[in-house]
Amino acid sequence: MKKSLYFIIAGCFALFFTTCDEDDKDLSTTLQGYWKQEQVYIDDVSQDLSAGELNTSLLIEANGVYRLFDGVENKLHHGTWLFSDGDWMNLTMDKIQNKNTDGSYTFGQVLVRFTILKADASTLDLRIKTYLFERKETVMFNLIGLDDTTGMTGEQKMALDTKNKEQHTYRYVFKKANL
Repeated sequence: MKKSLYFIIAGCFALFFTTCDEDDKDLSTTLQGYWKQEQVYIDDVSQDLSAGELNTSLLIEANGVYRLFDGVENKLHHGTWLFSDGDWMNLTMDKIQNKNTDGSYTFGQVLVRFTILKADASTLDLRIKTYLFERKETVMFNLIGLDDTTGMTGEQKMALDTKNKEQHTYRYVFKKANL
């Protein structure tokens, strides 16, 4: 009986100290490079992209820094990136803190975690599920303008608030490009 118990315990330790998923690999070097936005999906529906959206690009550097060129606003945003847990890409992104009187925005940074659906030598496919309002406030490969509530009735503001609390799944597909 003691011998059987010994083998069971030894087997449990062997399972505990072995790798659970041998397919996990570090995608850090694959993620590095210059990527051009090719397609955006919202709830698995392909979106028509403007020339500016197609001009959006992402430069992921080996030192943990990335540069996002927003082709719509013609603005450069900087941040940091980190690959983690086998299929997540963490990006610090600009988030609107307030709108200035001249119509410009003041930004702060927030950590945004994307699931990597595909990362190879030619394609980077990222997914995030988030509230519409969070998507509007965050520079998530293109800034979506905030809602103008000027002149809205209370009911209209409530309807807008309800719409902004909807969760959607966003997919961003990039193709590797040459600098």
